This record gives sequence, C-alpha cells and structure tokens, in this order.
Amino acid sequence: MNHLQTIEYADNRVLTTQQLAEVYETSVDNIKMNFKRNKDRFTEGKHYYMLKGDELRDFKNKVTGSYSVPRNVNALILWTEKGADRHCKILDTDKAWEQFDNLEETYFRVKERAMIPVEGLSTEMQALLMHDRKLTEQDKRITALENNEKISSGQKRDIRRAVNAAVISACGGEETTVYRKHSQKIYKAIYGFLYTYFDISEYADIPRTRFTDATERIKEWYPSCELKLFIEKVNGYGQQEIDWSEMDA
Repeated sequence: MNHLQTIEYADNRVLTTQQLAEVYETSVDNIKMNFKRNKDRFTEGKHYYMLKGDELRDFKNKVTGSYSVPRNVNALILWTEKGADRHCKILDTDKAWEQFDNLEETYFRVKERAMIPVEGLSTEMQALLMHDRKLTEQDKRITALENNEKISSGQKRDIRRAVNAAVISACGGEETTVYRKHSQKIYKAIYGFLYTYFDISEYADIPRTRFTDATERIKEWYPSCELKLFIEKVNGYGQQEIDWSEMDA
C-alpha cells in the first residue's frame, strides 16, 4: 500500500478507478460495472466526485507525481473513503476486505502528528504537558475498557430485528420465493458481513460502544452482485426448482 500515490480533491484523499481496481485486485471494468449496477447506492459528493469540464482541467493541472490523467478523458470519477468502502462491500471478497482495512490505516486516515519536544520548555509547561499526556493515557485505558463491553440483551434483540428487516427487504418481501425457500442464505450473508466488519465470531460479541454503528451498517447492507443475481433469478423463476447449491453467499 505504500506505493499508492496520494491524490487529494476537496481536502479529502481519494482514489481513481484504476487505483481502486489495483488495490482490490480486480479489473477496472468490474469496478465500472458494479458502479453501474448499483448506482442508486452511491451519492455524488459523499461516495465519489465526478469531474468534468473546468474542474477536470484544473485537476489535470494540479496532479503531480507518477499519476497523470490521460488527455482524451472528458470525465473522471474519484472515489472517497466511503466510496471505497461501498465497492468493498459489493465485491465482498476476502482480499477486498483486507485491502480496505489497509486503506483506512495507511491511506485515508493517515495524519501527520507533530511531536512536541519537552526540552526547552519551562518547568511549568513541562508539568502541564506531562499531565496532559497522563490524562490522555487514562482516557485510552477507560476507552479500552468500554470497548470490551458487549451489547446488552436488549441491543441483541434490536440487532436481530434489524437483520430480519434487512433480509425481508433484500428478498423483496416475506411472500417471495427466495424468502420462503432460501432466506437462510441471506441471513448467513448479513451475519457474515457483521462478523467480518467487527472481527467477531458471533453477533453477541459486538462492542456496546459500536451498537449504533452496527445497526447503521445493517440498514446500509445490500447483497453482493452474485447474491443479488441469485435473489432475482429465484424470484423470477417462481416455483421452479433450481439447484443453487454451488452458489455461495
């Protein structure tokens, strides 16, 4: 990830489609196709920036380093951290999840931290600085303890309800063929997503401090392209019996 050229737009670090494809070890065409199929899941200005006209010309002039925008390009998409996250969910591969974690740590959230030298400060300032550092360490320990607390029984119930709602929505309703015959496949996909996202083995291990994050993630969840195709085909074929055992969620 260290070789990734830093590109910024609107004071945010962004990635081109080419960079995103390389990081996730997929093709540019696959990224474009996933975007086209799930465009309603992306919001311009939040998940991506679309550069055209003067904005694109200005960007071409500002970009330096190993990356350059081809002259014949008349429109360019730049993906934000949220956009990269969304593509990761759509791809839903082990490599994509691994690489997105790396992107968060080594690209999107990298901040230069200025180290304050203690030497040369007055005794009073040194004392204040040391006191501040002790408070910071204390806050970290308290936060660590809070993060180890798991969700309550009531929150577990809310998680199950949210998952149920997400499954019904993904299936197209409780009366659909896929819900009646294959809902467990969708449940498995959602819980698998939660296990991967929170690095846990069961949903009861979700940290209490991240309960809101969990419910929001469940609401935002949607099937991978493969699972979406599975749902559409099952619902489309209705009562016909089809062997989908080889398809994994």
